[in-house]
Amino acid sequence: MVEVGDVSDQEAITAITDGVAAQHGRLDVIVLNTGIAALVS
Repeated sequence: MVEVGDVSDQEAITAITDGVAAQHGRLDVIVLNTGIAALVS
C-alpha cells in the first residue's frame, strides 16, 4: 500500500528532494535514467 503525505508544506518537500539529491544525484537525472531503463527493458 502506498501512502501519500501532505504536499502543501513546500519547505518539507524541498528538504526531502534536497536530501535525495545529496544521496543519489539530481532528481531530474534519476527520473530520466529510470525512464530510459523502462524503455529498453
